Amino acid sequence: MASRSSSSRNTTSLSLPAAELTAIKPIVDMSPEYRSEFQIIDLRFHVPLNYSKMRSDSNSIEISLKLMCGYKHSLAAPATAVPTTGRLLESPDVDTDEVELTPSNIHAILSKRSLVVYLSGGPGDRNPPVRMSELNQFFLQKGYWVLYPEYRGTGDSSAIEYPAVSDQTLEHFRKLRHYRQTAIARDLESVRRRLQPADTNAGTNSTVKWSLLGQSLGGWVALTYMSFWPAGLREVFLTGGLPPVRRSPREVYIKLFHRVIRRNNDYYAKYPDDVRRVRRLVRYLAAQRKGRGIWLPRGGWLTAQRFLCLGRILGDTEKWTDVHELLKDMESDVYGPGNTEFGLGQATDRRDRAAWGETMSHATLWLYETLDSWKLEHRPLYAVLHEAMYCNKEGERSRWAASEVAARFPQFWWVNCNPEDLSQELEEREEKAGGGSNSTNDEEETRLYFSGEMVYPFFFHTYKELGKFKFAAEWIAQYKWDERLYDVEALRRNIVPVIALSYGARDMYVDSEYSLETWEKIGGPKSTVHQDRDWEHGAIRQNTANVLQSIWQEKESLDTSE
Repeated sequence: MASRSSSSRNTTSLSLPAAELTAIKPIVDMSPEYRSEFQIIDLRFHVPLNYSKMRSDSNSIEISLKLMCGYKHSLAAPATAVPTTGRLLESPDVDTDEVELTPSNIHAILSKRSLVVYLSGGPGDRNPPVRMSELNQFFLQKGYWVLYPEYRGTGDSSAIEYPAVSDQTLEHFRKLRHYRQTAIARDLESVRRRLQPADTNAGTNSTVKWSLLGQSLGGWVALTYMSFWPAGLREVFLTGGLPPVRRSPREVYIKLFHRVIRRNNDYYAKYPDDVRRVRRLVRYLAAQRKGRGIWLPRGGWLTAQRFLCLGRILGDTEKWTDVHELLKDMESDVYGPGNTEFGLGQATDRRDRAAWGETMSHATLWLYETLDSWKLEHRPLYAVLHEAMYCNKEGERSRWAASEVAARFPQFWWVNCNPEDLSQELEEREEKAGGGSNSTNDEEETRLYFSGEMVYPFFFHTYKELGKFKFAAEWIAQYKWDERLYDVEALRRNIVPVIALSYGARDMYVDSEYSLETWEKIGGPKSTVHQDRDWEHGAIRQNTANVLQSIWQEKESLDTSE
C-alpha cells in the first residue's frame, strides 16, 4: 500500500500550472474546399518537458491545438458550394460567423462553449483536423467546437530533434521518458487551466470543462486524464478499446498474438494462393545480401522480417485486396515468366531494377512503402514508446516484450531468427513439412504468419530514420518506470459520464477481454456499445457517422437517466 500511495503522488502531487499561451493564428493554408467550409484556429502553448523541473528555461516545449470552431459560409448556400468531403447541414445551431480569438477574450468565449477534444491514436502520430470532416460536421451540428491536440513531439508541436548516434548522450535518452500518456494528459489539463476565465479558480471550480473523445491510444490518454484530473471533464467517449490497466506488456501480447493468428487465417482463407506466394517472397528476401534484403526508394531495408510485419494492416479488412495485389506484383517481379530462379521480371526496365534491388521494380517497392502502415520514418515515437505505453506498474520494464512472447508461438519463429540464418531455417522447415518453397501445400505448418502491431528490435536496423533511435529504444526497453499511468482506485470513484464502444473479436489491436476487465473497474454513470459484426478498430474513420450516432444515442440515454 505504501508504494501505491507513493506512485500516486509521483503523478498527482506535481504542481500543475496553467500553460503559457504563445500564439493564436487562423489556419489559411488549407485546400480550397476546407478553406471555404471550416474555420480553424491554431492555438500554441508552452509547457514543461518535465513537469518536475518547471523552472528550467531549457525545459520548455511548444504544443499545438487546432480549434475547429464553425463554418465560414452560410448554410443557406446552394448544394454545389458544399465540398465533396462533407454534406450540407441544415441545423440552425451551427456557427456561420467567423470567430476572432485574442488572448484577452479567449477565456470569455471558450467558457461559454461546449468543447470536445479529439484524442487520436498512436503513439507518435499527428492529429490534423481536416482528416475528420464528418466528425467535425457532427459535433459542430450538435453545438460543440472541436479541439485537435498534436501530442508533444508530433505534428506542429515541438519535434524531437535527435542527433546522430555518435553525438547522443544519456540525457537524450532520458528525455524520451516524458512522452507517455501521463505527460500528454498533463499538457491537456495545463492548457485547460490556461483557458479558464481569469476570475475563476484554477482548480476544481473551473467554468471551462471539456469532453474527451479518445480513439485507441487517445482513449488511454483519456483514462489517464480521468484518473488524475477528472474535475476538468464534462464527459468521456472511448472508441477502439480500453487500456489493460492491470496487465503487463507480456500478458497483453499473448492475447494480441492470438488475435493476429486468427486474422492471418482469415486472410489466407480468402486468398489461399498467397500462402505459397508469401513463402516464395520471404525465401527471396532472406537470400538477398545475407539477409539484409533490398534497399527501398525512400531509404531503409526491406528484409524478410520487415516484410512479414506488413501484417499490421490486416486489422483493416478493407485493405486486404491492396495487400493481395501487392504480393502478386512482388511475385511477378521476382518470379515472372522467363526468369531464372531470382531473375528479372518482364514488366520493368532493367536500369530501374539495378537501382532498387535487381529484381524488384521501383514501382513495386514504392507501392510497398505506401501500404506499410507503420509509417515509422515520420513517427519514430511510435516505435520507441509502443511497449512503454503498457507499463503501468511501479518498477515495470518492457524489455522487448513482443519479441519475448513471439518466441512462445511457433507461427512467429522468424521474429527472433538471425537474418543471416533465416533463409536456411526456412528451407529446413519447408523440407520438414514436406512442402518446399514451391509447394501448393496449404497446411498450417507451411504458412508464414504476418505479425501485427508489435515492435521488434530489428525495426531500428531496417527503417532508415529509426537508426538514430536504436540506442534510445534499448534504453527505454530496459528503463524501470516509476510512474503509474492510471489510478484504478480513482477510476472506481469516477463520477464523469463515460461511453465506450467495443468491437469485440474484430479488433486486432486491442483485446476485448482486457478492455472489459478495465471497464468493470470504472465507476459512475457509464454505458457501452457492443458492435461485433461489421466495425473494426478504425471504425471512427471508416464509419464515422454511424459510430458517432451510436455514441450519441447512449449519451442521450445517460442524460435522461440522470
